[in-house]
Amino acid sequence: MHTVLVRTNLRCNQRCGFCHARADSDDPAYFGPEPVIARVAQALEDDPQNVVLSGGEPLLRDDIHELVTRASDRGSRSVWLETNGMLLAYPHAASKLAAAGLHGVIVALNAVDTQSDALTSRPGGFRYTSRGIAEAIGAGLAVQISVAITAKNLRDVRLLPGEIGRRFGPQQGLPGVAGVVARVVTEAPPGWVARLDDMIGALEGLAIGCREAGLPLRIDPAHALPPCALPRRRRFPELVAARSIAAGGSVRIDACGDCAAQGQCPGVPLAIAADSSIPELVPLDETAARWLLARAQNSGDSELGGILSTGRYVDADGEHRDERVVRVNFHCNQACTFCFVDRTRPPVTAGRVQAEIERAAADGVGLLSLSGGEPTLDPRLADHVRLAKSLGLRTQIQTNAIQCAEQGYAAALADAGLDEAFVSLHGATAGVSDAITRRPGTFDETLIGTAKLLDAGVNVRLNCVITGANARQLAAIPDLVHDRFGRRAELVFSWASASTGLVPVRADITPRASAVVRFLVAAVDRAEALGLSWRGLDGECGVPLCVLPAELRPLDRVPTLRTVEPPDGFEKTAVCDGCALGDRCPGVRSSYVALHGTDELAAVTLAAASSA
Repeated sequence: MHTVLVRTNLRCNQRCGFCHARADSDDPAYFGPEPVIARVAQALEDDPQNVVLSGGEPLLRDDIHELVTRASDRGSRSVWLETNGMLLAYPHAASKLAAAGLHGVIVALNAVDTQSDALTSRPGGFRYTSRGIAEAIGAGLAVQISVAITAKNLRDVRLLPGEIGRRFGPQQGLPGVAGVVARVVTEAPPGWVARLDDMIGALEGLAIGCREAGLPLRIDPAHALPPCALPRRRRFPELVAARSIAAGGSVRIDACGDCAAQGQCPGVPLAIAADSSIPELVPLDETAARWLLARAQNSGDSELGGILSTGRYVDADGEHRDERVVRVNFHCNQACTFCFVDRTRPPVTAGRVQAEIERAAADGVGLLSLSGGEPTLDPRLADHVRLAKSLGLRTQIQTNAIQCAEQGYAAALADAGLDEAFVSLHGATAGVSDAITRRPGTFDETLIGTAKLLDAGVNVRLNCVITGANARQLAAIPDLVHDRFGRRAELVFSWASASTGLVPVRADITPRASAVVRFLVAAVDRAEALGLSWRGLDGECGVPLCVLPAELRPLDRVPTLRTVEPPDGFEKTAVCDGCALGDRCPGVRSSYVALHGTDELAAVTLAAASSA
């Protein structure tokens, strides 16, 4: 993700003791209107996806609306403000910024109530910041909370996600805070920089709190710890920033000489390197370095991060084919508890999507999936489908179908050449579905949109992601589908899992497989009794195949893997050795093992596999 930061001023209406980006006045030669406009123009020459206007406090500028308009440049890039949020509390301040082209705000909030005011030296400031956050959400701006890890807020950091969820969570149709950004303070006046072990403890506490609150968490690469300083980095991958750039500068220490990740890490922040009390940092070996690189490529730390993914499927002729998933955006009109997509990321440019569609055609993939976020929120979606069709690609969208309920929308996609829609349907009743998606009223819209897609001639596969919240009503979903759509739609069953650090590791989201298999068997039996076709349960979106009864392991539908080595985030245990399904099962997610253990697993014999 290509991001540029433009500093607009140094003045601020708060006085955080650890801050280096604040001054009592601004040099007009550098921060006057013309110099700042010139720096914005220079930044746009790089064609970034993301422009961040920062300070001091940028909202103190009289011309901030003009700067936002110039930064957005009527393009598909997103523009963000780094702010303490106090001035957003004024009536219409947030809505005017949104009208100028602002995409979102990154609001500094390092504690709550009086603890926050003590950090900012601004009595009453928390009250204004809270009101500003609410105004920004109401104006349709994306809101991220920036949390600085210092020696003076270690306890508050652990409690902050729960407070954010309670105060600024989704309500009355509004999305709430979209995510949290962590920044480790490694250069500040005496008393502000925490000990390394305290930093790590606070970061891990923040990560656990964000998972429990359902808040996506990312680390600011300019204010991150080196990966070698995070002993539990695989358990908390959201705390790792590949290619991080320490704000106060970094140095190479002796351990860096033997580290296989030198190309992805600038070294150790000066404050940590100078602390003789820290434990010895262990260099990363080649396996750890490869994990770090893979994480960068599949997160927001690289140009391709998060936009592309691949999969395998078995086509109607029994051939094993490749699927290419291209995310056209990241925002969504639902907020499913198990969603692994970072909804705070900026839009994807139309040119970038078109280039990936053309690449998919050149690579000869069997299926192109246009996904998101929610792809139907992209006004260019029909154009993308039309391009894919012109290149001979079989094309589907991964959608909740809410937008398809609008008059003429589904028909327009069908006219553009859409072949199929992979539609999320996570419950048999509005109460269960809306609780999972956290958007009341959208269950009925999904059903209406699905009907319109089918009526337009689009093939529909209804995907139910199994969680602890909907497991007991799985058997009712086939009846709902049959009553509403007859036998025109196919059912797909998937399994909720903590596939990224954005998903809370909780049993109510990822249930123990053996505890809900009986509900799944009942759902499949009911689907077959009604003549509905179904699939799923295999691959990275399924459960270990050995946990399922033989009748739910139709091997003619399960594609072989590209490699028997488990993908990132998966592991194969001792019982996997010699399993007849080894070339079709990726193993078990590490997050699932941490939650439920491995006592359910048992190697499948060749005879059992053949009889499936």
